[in-house]
Amino acid sequence: MINLLMLILVVTADGFAAAVAMGGSGVRIPWRSAVVIAFTGTLFLGVSAIFSETLAQFIPETICKITSALLLSMLGLYNIFKDFLRKKYEPDMKDEDPAIVFLDEIKADTDKNKIISIKESVLLSAALSADSLIVGALSSGIIGETPLWAVLLIIFAAGLILIKGGNRLGLKAAKIMNFDLTKLCGVILIIFGILNFF
Repeated sequence: MINLLMLILVVTADGFAAAVAMGGSGVRIPWRSAVVIAFTGTLFLGVSAIFSETLAQFIPETICKITSALLLSMLGLYNIFKDFLRKKYEPDMKDEDPAIVFLDEIKADTDKNKIISIKESVLLSAALSADSLIVGALSSGIIGETPLWAVLLIIFAAGLILIKGGNRLGLKAAKIMNFDLTKLCGVILIIFGILNFF
């Protein structure tokens, strides 16, 4: 049960942090866009989990665990140093460059109307789904006897609630303080990777 809760936390943390950051900048995420973001992350996780089960028949479990742990740790380090990378590379990138969303999720608001449309949510969800792809490779050893469809349903619901809740929190708290949860997400990813390696 604890492992399952950790899985949900890791998969939804990035979306929550991005939603808070966007709210802090006055950018709203409507329900329909939140559904797209949550669904995409869940889809990536499901596809990765199914693919990893097939791959496990040919590759030793230890190698899969080591690879996933390393990738999660690298993604965690990327989140921790994202602010540094943003300051270093973002000035040389154009706002219409899709890659800029990986450095600054707020740039997903390409028309700058302070509302994330469905089209913009597709790009944003792709940028937020890297952890879902990696975590999916570890999921078979985490969810145990719980059916994959049930896990995906729970993660979708949790992701949707956290995205909307995080966005609302950011909008309300922007007047009081500036939230940046990216580094915390990075730490969570690294801890999750290490725990699942052992």
